[in-house]
Amino acid sequence: MTALVEEAVSVGDVVKLFELQASGAGMYEVTLAQDAPLVGSRVAEVPWPTDVVLATILRSGRAIPPSPDDTLEGGDQLVFVIATPPDDGVLSAPETSPARALQELLDAPAAT
Repeated sequence: MTALVEEAVSVGDVVKLFELQASGAGMYEVTLAQDAPLVGSRVAEVPWPTDVVLATILRSGRAIPPSPDDTLEGGDQLVFVIATPPDDGVLSAPETSPARALQELLDAPAAT
């Protein structure tokens, strides 16, 4: 099934892998393009959205627990845990979800 997802998704797209039923949090993955704006950034420098936690960096077949000083490289697969905000009685708009905020961060042009 993973191969089907990989074939259907472009590099740079945030993909939901699965959801944890009890909490509603989900595991997501994105592969950084070689020219992605975050390439060359240290993990600590990235303004990760609220409720988005970088869980691991997959690089060259190795799982790397992220540290603040790790530098992101093109081709890195980033795995995130993204929490679903608690239900406050109002349906959250999809455009304000943590996963959407992460995709917008990844799509933003590099700072000059």
